[in-house]
Amino acid sequence: MHPFAPPYDDRPRQAIRKVRAGADFIISQHIFELPRWRVFIAEVNRLRADERPFHMLGGIAIMPSEQIARQVNAGLRGFSIPESLLTRLRQAKDPQDEGLEIAAEMLTELTETEGVSGCLLAPVTGRQNALAASVEQSELITEVRRRAGIPVQTGALA
Repeated sequence: MHPFAPPYDDRPRQAIRKVRAGADFIISQHIFELPRWRVFIAEVNRLRADERPFHMLGGIAIMPSEQIARQVNAGLRGFSIPESLLTRLRQAKDPQDEGLEIAAEMLTELTETEGVSGCLLAPVTGRQNALAASVEQSELITEVRRRAGIPVQTGALA
């Protein structure tokens, strides 16, 4: 689901059409513009009252630097990463740390938003080796969850 591309007013109705077509859950594109997200989810919540239950998941990218964020931004179609977030990454003493903080702020808001069942945390690592990327991504997701105050299970996977 792409709530950040025009036509904005039609995006909530598109989400409901997906539910009517059988979707049990909807995952949004990466959320960079919280004000637009708030408008989108408020309208989805208004429309969902007459629909069968479904889960809405918000996508959150974990950006490690302004340079990588700009590369990602160049590849996005229909929306962009706001300059305010790019500036935060650029001006940070530790851009990776700031990227974690931005993601944790978004995660905190989404976990407190009515109608949002969860989030898809997507770290951008730039690693070529899949195993190294998986380990790094797991560590980044754990750190974002910790900063957002969400319990993190430790230990081996069952």
